[in-house]
Amino acid sequence: MSDPLTAAGLAPDASVRTVGLDELLGALRRHVRVVLAAAALGVGAAAAVAYLKGPVYRAVAVIRLSDPRRTLTGGVVDDPARVDERFSDPLLSQVELLTSRTVAGAVVDGMPLLRVTARGFPPGLLAEVAVAGGTPADTFRLTFGPHRYLVLGRSRGQSAPYGAAVEFDSVRFAIAGRPDAGEGSVVVLTREAAVSRLLEHLRVKPRIRTDLVDVAYSAPDPVVAQRVVNRVVDIFQQASAEAAQRQSRWRREFLEEQLRVNDSLLAEARQELTEFLNRRERAYGSRESRERDVMGLAGFELQREQLEAERRTYQGLLASLRDSAATRRAVQAALAMPSLAAGPAVTQLSRQLFEQEAARDSLASLSPSHPDLPRLAQLIAGTEASLTRAVQAAVQSAIGSLDGRIAALNDVRGRQQQLAATEGEENRLRERVENARKVVDALQVEYQHAKIAEAVTVGQVEIVDHATLPVAPAGIGLPEQLALGLLVGLLLGGAGAFAADRLGRSIGQRAQVEQLGVPVLGIVPHCNRDALDTDTRSAEAIVEAFRGIRLGLFNGQGPGGGPTRLTVTVTSPASGDGKSFVSANLALAFAYAGYRTLLVDADLRRGALHRSLDLARQPGLTDFLAGTAPPEQIVRATSHARLAFLASGSRRADAPELLGSPRMGELMRRLQETHEVVVLDSPPVGAGVDALTLGALAGSVLIVLRLGRTERALAEAKLDMLRRARLRVLGAVLNDVREDSEYYAYTYYMDGYALANQPLFRPLVAKAGPRVA
Repeated sequence: MSDPLTAAGLAPDASVRTVGLDELLGALRRHVRVVLAAAALGVGAAAAVAYLKGPVYRAVAVIRLSDPRRTLTGGVVDDPARVDERFSDPLLSQVELLTSRTVAGAVVDGMPLLRVTARGFPPGLLAEVAVAGGTPADTFRLTFGPHRYLVLGRSRGQSAPYGAAVEFDSVRFAIAGRPDAGEGSVVVLTREAAVSRLLEHLRVKPRIRTDLVDVAYSAPDPVVAQRVVNRVVDIFQQASAEAAQRQSRWRREFLEEQLRVNDSLLAEARQELTEFLNRRERAYGSRESRERDVMGLAGFELQREQLEAERRTYQGLLASLRDSAATRRAVQAALAMPSLAAGPAVTQLSRQLFEQEAARDSLASLSPSHPDLPRLAQLIAGTEASLTRAVQAAVQSAIGSLDGRIAALNDVRGRQQQLAATEGEENRLRERVENARKVVDALQVEYQHAKIAEAVTVGQVEIVDHATLPVAPAGIGLPEQLALGLLVGLLLGGAGAFAADRLGRSIGQRAQVEQLGVPVLGIVPHCNRDALDTDTRSAEAIVEAFRGIRLGLFNGQGPGGGPTRLTVTVTSPASGDGKSFVSANLALAFAYAGYRTLLVDADLRRGALHRSLDLARQPGLTDFLAGTAPPEQIVRATSHARLAFLASGSRRADAPELLGSPRMGELMRRLQETHEVVVLDSPPVGAGVDALTLGALAGSVLIVLRLGRTERALAEAKLDMLRRARLRVLGAVLNDVREDSEYYAYTYYMDGYALANQPLFRPLVAKAGPRVA
């Protein structure tokens, strides 16, 4: 099962790259000039700012932002403009008003001194300043004499004694006394510019968890600072009081208007109610009679229902009388009703019918065939018909009577309903009157509150302390400003040094050299090559450095101090790294150590080692490889014992092909047989394939890196090329190592340990200027 950290792409031994103190100090040492320059610039900038700005005095006034009406009225007055504090801060809103251009404009209009600026002399000498509101920007040049001063405007000039005012159109000012300067100027600002400058130097700071606010103003003149800040708070208090008075007056006037309107509405509602009551009393009587009618309405309803039921009964009886099959029963039912049977016709006919039926029954009991029975039957039938008609007439008469009574009751019911409707209208009118009265009462209360508020309103600004005259400049003094500038400069310089060290493209740190993956065989300290003849200390340090490189090369060959033969190609990633200097002095170090040494200038493109040895360039290597010179003519002795030299020869376009020819391989075998050490100075790896070809012939390569100049990306790419060509890279020589480098401690030279009695070879340095072969 795989490790989750490994699966996630996080190595267990992965560490975060941190910057150590020694690394930071090393970067500062390497770029000490940057740090010192930044520190000097910081101090200079601080001094310039302090000189140009001069002393600044700050006057501070304290105000309280509140609503004093609540205290004076016992909480009766409410702020009608109060907003929800969840969405806005009333204190901060007042602060914004304090820093508004309206308040600042009022201050500028009341203090013409803010419209002018003194340059070249103390501003406290300006007096009797007056500037009209619409005056444009202008500049007046002043010349100060022993007793008078001269003012030059755009079109004319004026002279006046000190203390007397001069006037140019809409500008007037005076110089109170003679300043130390001989010349100066007075700059007139526009109103908007003066307002902007005032707001720029005005600072308003609320105190936390209080309603107190500090108002500060800064100016070169302490008197001006005090006058301006006091003027600001006075005008702000006045503006707040006027705004509060205006708001209270508007509220009172609004309530007065509303009160007049609602008073008229109340009077109108009362008049309408009175007229309605009068009309109803004329139509329906007094209130007592209306109440009795209302109370009897329930009895009328019951009586009406009874009459309706009786009428329905009569209607049913009349329908039965009209039915021939049920006529006799209907007549009997009608005779059972007292109201119908009481009629004269019905009573007479019913009695006659009774007598006739009794006579018939008597005769029928004597003889069923009595001759009078048919006559009696006819009489009975006629009487029954007459009785039926009489009963129908009585029923119809009763129904008509009931209809009249029901109609009368309906009239009473309608009248009672109309009376009930008037009661609802009365209630509606009375409710309207009551609502109007409540509104008027509420408006009366608010109106009284508004009158009280208007009487006691003094605004929301209370001046706690006016500003006193500042006696000392605000902020830090000149020493503190210079120290701050030095500190800022050092910080910026340190940051710049660290950034330059980190972001630089060249190799300068030990960690960058270690990332290349090659061992360091030697350190060549920085020196002035033009002064090596006179600078003994630098020459001795370079000699010791090449002794160390020589020892490192032999140790790199194997145990026992190295083989009897050594052939090495010296190259570099790019030009200017010092590989020719290293090649020449390395060969000289081997020669002075007693080895038969040959220095080969194999840089067939730009070789110049012949100048260091004061020898001719031709014939040389290219001449031999081209077959124009024998081998005994190209190898020449030098002024140094055991050091021979093979120059580059004639410049040829086919030089890279000649280096890869069989004659070159044959020449290398012959030279290795006759010399113990062969040092090949090749072109840079970035110049072409020459370095790769020579490295293959020599069997080993020594690469030269110049700290602070060799680019990291280029060095990594060229070393990768050497490794892919399977060349043996013995190591690197770090050239031009300065005293602030991390590698300077690896040099071999120490003061006081010079070998004075031992012959010392002078380092070989290429001489400037071309030399003709």
